[in-house]
Amino acid sequence: MSKRAVIWLSSMPRSGSNWVSQILASHSDIRLKFCPLFSYEFKNACGINSTGDDWQKLFEAVYEREGAYLDQHYLRDEGLLPSFKNKADAPSLLCIKSTRYHDLTRSIVEKCDNVKFVALVRNPVATIHSWIQNPKEFPATADPMQEWRTGACRKFEDGNPITGEFWGFDDWKQITTEQIQLAEEYPDRVRILRYEDLVEQGQPVLEDLFDWLGLSLTEATLEFFKSSQSKTIDNVRAVYKKPEDVVRWKTEAVGDIRFTIGSELVGRRLSGFVDHETLALGAAWKPGQIIGDTERLPLADSGTKSSLSELAVFGGSPLFPKNQPRPKGQLAVPDWVRFEACIDAAFEAKRFTNDGPNTRALAEALASYHQVKHVVMYSNACVALIAAMQVLYEQSVADDPALKSRRLNVLFPGFTYVGLPHLIRWAGFEPVYCDVDPVRHTIDPSAAKALIDEDTLAIMGVHQVNAPCDCEELAKLSEATGVPVFYDAVHALGCKMPNGMPSGGRGEMEIFSLHATKMLNGTEGGYITTNNDRLVAYLSEFRNFGYVEASRISCIGLNGKLNELHSAMALASLDTLDDVSKGNKARFEAYEAALANVPGINLIPYADHYSQHNYEFAVILLDSEVWPLSREETVFLLRAENALAVPYYNEVLYRLSDYPPSSPSDKPNTPRGLQVPESLTVTDRLARSMIQLPVGDLVSVNDCQIIGEWFESVSTLGNAIRQGLGQLEGSA
Repeated sequence: MSKRAVIWLSSMPRSGSNWVSQILASHSDIRLKFCPLFSYEFKNACGINSTGDDWQKLFEAVYEREGAYLDQHYLRDEGLLPSFKNKADAPSLLCIKSTRYHDLTRSIVEKCDNVKFVALVRNPVATIHSWIQNPKEFPATADPMQEWRTGACRKFEDGNPITGEFWGFDDWKQITTEQIQLAEEYPDRVRILRYEDLVEQGQPVLEDLFDWLGLSLTEATLEFFKSSQSKTIDNVRAVYKKPEDVVRWKTEAVGDIRFTIGSELVGRRLSGFVDHETLALGAAWKPGQIIGDTERLPLADSGTKSSLSELAVFGGSPLFPKNQPRPKGQLAVPDWVRFEACIDAAFEAKRFTNDGPNTRALAEALASYHQVKHVVMYSNACVALIAAMQVLYEQSVADDPALKSRRLNVLFPGFTYVGLPHLIRWAGFEPVYCDVDPVRHTIDPSAAKALIDEDTLAIMGVHQVNAPCDCEELAKLSEATGVPVFYDAVHALGCKMPNGMPSGGRGEMEIFSLHATKMLNGTEGGYITTNNDRLVAYLSEFRNFGYVEASRISCIGLNGKLNELHSAMALASLDTLDDVSKGNKARFEAYEAALANVPGINLIPYADHYSQHNYEFAVILLDSEVWPLSREETVFLLRAENALAVPYYNEVLYRLSDYPPSSPSDKPNTPRGLQVPESLTVTDRLARSMIQLPVGDLVSVNDCQIIGEWFESVSTLGNAIRQGLGQLEGSA
């Protein structure tokens, strides 16, 4: 007998199979039947011992039979399912939709080569949530919170197993694992279809599915697909649901269930069907915490501390949980779907480093964003800074070969991150500290002018969060002396200069970071922006061991290439850069309001040196004449509250001309043998008085208000705190 082509749509309950079955049924050449083995007419007509011929006979009988259950007439009459017109009189394909009898799948595949299985798999958190939200799915005596894993209440009756029933998380794992194995063994006959892919991506997924089935994707199918997502009918059997209603489980799912599912699947093969947040929770989260926007709740409604004993350092409850401290970095993450699409591009190209598709796309996007001619991507900003100094050296030596025999130096601001003098040394040059402007906190052009000598290779300006360098004055100084200027611009991303132009186009070049704590999260990475055509080739070659082509090297280089994973993260994050700035501004304004009346606390303002700010940091300047505690004492108290404030910037860099002999973690260091100045007046004052407060995506506006209230309390309790700290030190 001839065999009819059959599509078997298989899924666990509450996985969206009603919707997908109607998508298939919308095709004029498909006849849909609903779970015949559970119907009155064909109840258990075939089983594990049935032959291939038995199944073929069943398929023919099901195809010919019309019935209220098989054809779901009552649901169509109620408008919960569509009624399709323009169907063929005798469609050539039979589609069977079933959420039961998964124990027969392998037998059917092995015995019936005319059957194509579409295994629909939905995120288990979503399926379990949907099940729990529908009490009618449970016997009156069953407790959904106890049944979600085993589903025993649906699989047994009077202690006896019910044929064909599969429910609960344990069954989801077992069935999904077997479906994956079958898809690998029979790729032409078994296809895994992720429910979330269909919801989020739509037509491309449909086209791929119908092509695999040997069918064309018709206008009727596309029309139904769009209409099914254009409205929501509030009925569990309806196939009309807006995408936003389909994902309500993300904010409603029970925390302990989500944690359990995430912890069991993280790092395993089935994790590909689970959302990244559930996996993250399972990897590090603790049961009992709340899911959603409120999951990072402080431990107190207020930061007010009315007595010494309420401060965390003296045994009181901290402001924030120890396992959820408030950090000082941005730590903003991009949209997962966008990130995943970028990763997919790398996988499809099978190119994971060495200027892959994401890295090239990111460079083009950043060049447009900064409005510059060239962007060269690097593995991190440190390597990029070394490359910048090397290219300026090569350019200078090309113009004056005598420089090769001299020990050249690079001027940089004393008020900056501890790592910069290290990088200057790694590049092969002598770091020379320069004092900073008292308002901008950036390198002082007049101080730099006094330090320039015949051995000065370059001036490194470092833009601060509150203000850029005085680029106009530095440009004049460069033109007058012939010393090139370049900029460490890691804090200037998202900012615009007074003329309205984005950062990135000043000096010979500017260097930016893609570290997770910075404005643009690439997890790690960096890049150089420049309008100088002369520099681009060297910068590109330097990061790849100097290769110009396979058999020719132009310079002594290193491996500084950005990989595709980090490029994908940054490319996806670029879409939300404006949102990151808006969030930063809201937090800054919350700090501004909360600290406005606290004596001795001055929040560093974002003045008009930038025409657009990124509000990356919230930095305070302590007035030692008014504030009762030292900068170090204040930071110590704050960190005890799990608010991870830090000195800004630690001990003055140039104060240590050698590595400290003890407690190196307490004090930063400067490269051994470095020549240091006697004093840098402005740097000395700033570097002993400033604190960087918690900021970024893991800090809420409410957190900022609580920290402000804490500062008010400390101001009031100041004398008692100093005495208490003295007693702590004495007893240590």
